[in-house]
Amino acid sequence: MGYLPNFNMGGMYEVLNRFKGQNANVQFLMNQDSPLNLAEGVSNGHYDLVFGLSSYFDSNDHVEKTLFMENHLQIAMPIHSRLSEKKKLKFSDLKKETFILLERQQSPVIVDYVISQGLKNGFNLKASHYINTLDEGLSMVAVGKGLAFLYSGMNDGSLEAEYHIKIGDIENVGKEQNIIMVMSKENKKQMLRKLYAFVRDSNPEDGKLIGNKDEK
Repeated sequence: MGYLPNFNMGGMYEVLNRFKGQNANVQFLMNQDSPLNLAEGVSNGHYDLVFGLSSYFDSNDHVEKTLFMENHLQIAMPIHSRLSEKKKLKFSDLKKETFILLERQQSPVIVDYVISQGLKNGFNLKASHYINTLDEGLSMVAVGKGLAFLYSGMNDGSLEAEYHIKIGDIENVGKEQNIIMVMSKENKKQMLRKLYAFVRDSNPEDGKLIGNKDEK
């Protein structure tokens, strides 16, 4: 099984542990990977099941996919940023800012997406640094090196206090990058299909897992 790094995946571990409680002999082999590798891994059989970003599977008709966790774009700002008092911003509000961006190979979709959003709003994103991890990016934000994009699924509510930063939602940026659970339609492993149905139909109290809502 593959899943995204940097995201708050507590709900995934919770439901997998509940499944294991009902199927004592099951063992999970877990691996964090980039969104692109997760998508390719389902297609080439490297992964039986993945938790990945929905946009990487939009054109793939050979997989089964179910919404797992809602997820949208956010922006991390230094505590004294001129924008830090706003909890919701428009992309156009970011025109004069400098950014800390992920290295493109880590997630081409988010990098290309935010660059395209800048162009759509009449400006080129100015990048001061390129980073590989969320921790690296938020640490730079905290010391005033720029602003960093992140997903709401990475934010467990503790990041503002931990890094002494502000995090705001970005409005009107088109399709949300939800996290979905995906497996190949050609994978006929009985226990895997049982697991897929179990996770799909789970709905923990926190509401972050959404069952019975297959994406079309």
